Amino acid sequence: KITDKNYIRFLSDWRKDNKPHVLLFDHMPVVPLLYKLTAFAYRDYLSFGYVYVGLRGTEELSSQYNINVYTPTMMIFKEHIDRPADVVQAREMKKQLIDDFLSQNKFLMVARLTSQRLFQELCPVKKSHRQRKYCVVLLTGEGEKFAEAYEAFLTFAVANTKDTLKFVYIYSDRQPEFADALLMDEEKYHGKSAVVILERRNNAGKIAYKALEEAWQGSKEDNFILLDLLDQLRTDPGLLSSETVVADLNDELAPMFLIRWFYSTMDYISDCWDSLFHSNWREMMPLLSLLFSALFILFGTVIVQAFSDSSDTRDTPPSGKEETTTKTEKNDTSFSKESNSRIPKKGFVEVTELTDINYTSNLVRLRPGHMNVVLILSNSTKTPLLQKFALEVYTFTG
Repeated sequence: KITDKNYIRFLSDWRKDNKPHVLLFDHMPVVPLLYKLTAFAYRDYLSFGYVYVGLRGTEELSSQYNINVYTPTMMIFKEHIDRPADVVQAREMKKQLIDDFLSQNKFLMVARLTSQRLFQELCPVKKSHRQRKYCVVLLTGEGEKFAEAYEAFLTFAVANTKDTLKFVYIYSDRQPEFADALLMDEEKYHGKSAVVILERRNNAGKIAYKALEEAWQGSKEDNFILLDLLDQLRTDPGLLSSETVVADLNDELAPMFLIRWFYSTMDYISDCWDSLFHSNWREMMPLLSLLFSALFILFGTVIVQAFSDSSDTRDTPPSGKEETTTKTEKNDTSFSKESNSRIPKKGFVEVTELTDINYTSNLVRLRPGHMNVVLILSNSTKTPLLQKFALEVYTFTG
């Protein structure tokens, strides 16, 4: 939960988490269950906080972002914590509305490439000439020495956002193989930042790219040069004249993944447990309905299976002695196991005589998806044909 005391610290963690931060403002004292489930679903992309606007100690926060205390409000903050990057307000926050809002804001304006998965999502492989997407990559370092270059790159990215462009940055010392493949270990880039425009050609690591001739300082001249290259790229994809194969990026967060996953899972379970006792039942009804539906389906499956097993047990094969002594009238409906290899284990196929009594139940009221096969016989042909008919329809019976 976020208050006046911790909201600045929470929103300022975007650089460490490499994620946008989401705040939901609502007048409910307990975090809505839908919001908890959403936070769990998007935990790999976003960090979530909840502000109870009726709580003392949130007045500054509500005033800072001009919150309507009577309407649920969701805000997404990226690199700038003094203003939200996107806002949505609705009297009822529906799941579809929240999903649409969050799916469009899963990444920072300039996200840091910390894994191969993130690289693939932000810089997808070219699918066709009409679906080209380029990545503008800032290869930089950590610390105050590189802060000015990064801020200038961020400003340029915000001013030149397009659907076909993604702006990202990478720490060269954490991804040395990637940096060396693009910069060729040239002396002019040592200890400085560099900008590379690239396009992924396939999933095996092949890329086409072009690096700015000089190191990136963030000056006006650097901005003009980069802007000119991007303008040329719109009409001349051949501008990316260099090609290379890069190895998969190192997963920088891998050592902490299991620990973070464990803690987030435990927090989620704890929150859901608290909701069972503190949330109003109207909010809990969808979850309870889903739970009882699953239990009903499971219970019904077990019952049907039990009846099916008991039915198979009752249909045991008749003894050989009984088969040899009943060859008169029962030959119309049964036959011995040795007469044909297609004969079922239960020893007979039931053929019901159609009369005026069972006509309605067998034909008129036939259930959807079911069919009856009717054999029309005379007294002279009944005995020889009925047994052959039973043999033929055996493979179609259950």
